[in-house]
Amino acid sequence: MNALQAKQTFTDPVRTHVEMLHDLAAGIDGVFVVSAYNVSLPKGGGTITKHNVGDVNGMVEAIAAHSDTPGANVYTGLHLMKTGLARGKRGTRSDVVAVLGLVADMDADTGNAGNLPFEPSYIIETSPGNQQPVWLFDKPLTVTEAVPLAAALKRATGSDHGTADVDHVWRIPGTKNWPNEAKLKRGRSAEPAPVRYLHEWRGDLMNVDELRAALEPWASAPANEAKPVQLGELPDIDGVVASPKLAALLAADDVEDRSKHASRVVEQMMFDGHDVETAAALFLSASGNWSARYQGKGARDDFARMWGKFQKPDYSGLADGLLRKSDPPIAANDNEPKSRFNLTWFDDIEADKPKAWVIKNVLGRGEHTLISGLPGTGKSVVATDGACHVAAGMEWFGRKTTQGLVLFVAAERKALTERRMMAFRKHHGVKDVPLLVLGGRLDLTSSLADAKALAGIVQQAEIDCGQKCVWIIIDTLTRVFGAGDQNTSKDMGRFIQACDELIRLTGAHVTVVHHTAWSGERGKGAIDLDGAVDASFMVVKNSGTYTLKCDGANDGDEGTIATFTMQSVELAKDEDGEPTTAPVVVPGESLADRLALKGHTKGVLAALNSIIEDDGIEPEGSDFPEGIMVVKEKQWRAAYYEAESGASVETLKKRFGRAKKDLLAKGQVKQIGQWYWPS
Repeated sequence: MNALQAKQTFTDPVRTHVEMLHDLAAGIDGVFVVSAYNVSLPKGGGTITKHNVGDVNGMVEAIAAHSDTPGANVYTGLHLMKTGLARGKRGTRSDVVAVLGLVADMDADTGNAGNLPFEPSYIIETSPGNQQPVWLFDKPLTVTEAVPLAAALKRATGSDHGTADVDHVWRIPGTKNWPNEAKLKRGRSAEPAPVRYLHEWRGDLMNVDELRAALEPWASAPANEAKPVQLGELPDIDGVVASPKLAALLAADDVEDRSKHASRVVEQMMFDGHDVETAAALFLSASGNWSARYQGKGARDDFARMWGKFQKPDYSGLADGLLRKSDPPIAANDNEPKSRFNLTWFDDIEADKPKAWVIKNVLGRGEHTLISGLPGTGKSVVATDGACHVAAGMEWFGRKTTQGLVLFVAAERKALTERRMMAFRKHHGVKDVPLLVLGGRLDLTSSLADAKALAGIVQQAEIDCGQKCVWIIIDTLTRVFGAGDQNTSKDMGRFIQACDELIRLTGAHVTVVHHTAWSGERGKGAIDLDGAVDASFMVVKNSGTYTLKCDGANDGDEGTIATFTMQSVELAKDEDGEPTTAPVVVPGESLADRLALKGHTKGVLAALNSIIEDDGIEPEGSDFPEGIMVVKEKQWRAAYYEAESGASVETLKKRFGRAKKDLLAKGQVKQIGQWYWPS
């Protein structure tokens, strides 16, 4: 080991620890984050402070502020976050700019006491029998450099799952360890335990190259078979939360190798930190058809065998999980859940930040929309066309798109959806498009489990294609509504919650395709969905021409969005020579064409702008938009007549009437009562 001069005696362990961190971080542009959580508050409610490198006194004071608060557990990490994090945000793994060392989370009370393969820089005791050996690097590492070392260290020590998380936050020597409810159930005293140095730091640093060489034997899992574990009584899994990735594995259908998939499920459970009995209960509850391999028997024994085999699992296949941007740092031992709330101070609201769109002025990032229509009106066809354009990065009906991964949940007619996409591919000549089609049974009303499973699939797909998911389309609502009743607010509310959860976990826009009632006026079922979405669209058909209209939007375009027809594309022929075809969308009149002013209409609009500038007044009443000026029709007409004085009054009257009607229909002029203004 190398050595760094240890400046302090250990009479003030908090200051000693903080000074050590700042010495190691000298010269790095980043911040240390101090997190305090109180076990007495709901969801461990806590506070976050951030400290620039060199702010030793401020960081010590922030930690000491909680020393006399009952229930307050205080943590910081062996890593630095980027500067500029929003107030109250402690950052995620993607915000880490440097990793200063690794910690083995060796808890005797969870059965993960482990062994040390080499001497640590120092050891902290967080409570009697629970230790955290620490290896400080002789140079800062990036997340990419540190992740494989952390995974190997976990395997080498047989320690708790926090060891493998390079953005974990850890207890601070000199603070108190207040037990949470889970620890009290394991028999811990309600009195806080002192967090203290078991072996003090004397300036020793670990050479990174030597550490990498020492961990080489644990770069992958051992091949030898272990004895099956002995399972006790299995618990009820109601209330047990599975990670999105685990939920997706449990619900998977049609996997290539069911045996290998079962191993992945068990390995993920160990990675997520489930105890053996809970993991076994989850394993036996799997809903995916991969579990049919057991045919009602042998599943318990197979789980016990695999759990024993993967006591020190190979996490190399889960490196993507370690790098997931959505995972926040987890507090050691306590694992406080993330807050249910998303808070932003007034002064932290970002200025000059434009709205992000998936399709410009139609679909906003992270929003929720609804497309409805009668059967046969082309609602699924136009949704598929939009999905293909966004995934391919192509303009859609003259509007810019933001390219990214698109997940199309074809809950009905998956094969037909794929044929439509095949027709698009052939018609437009595109390839390498990040568009994923998902079929299978989904239930978005009984619980949030399938929403989380979908989010897990999205996370894996993002890794596979290297693109962030921007749009998720669910076709149709009826096929994913489970046993719920669409006409009740209670069940529709559950469906809305599932969509909200999907948006929260992925950040993608979610569009639901829905059937209208036979009246064709709105999507069928409880009206709660209409109020929950950011925009709603209707697709109507008239004599072979289809129209997509927005009948309500928070801040996007309303009215006609697109008109189109369909063209049949031949995909293949069967043995009798009969062709298999699928439709592609053929745009009708574009937005630019619809808004283009023809003939005398341009002059009539110019006259309105001119008279508004000269004689417009600010209207009274709450029905008018803010900041507009208005005039009466007679003022507008007089301005036009004056500008076109060469024609007869009768001719000008006809031109004005036709132009006014056209401008109002296109939405380029607005009217309330006797008042008019350009939109």
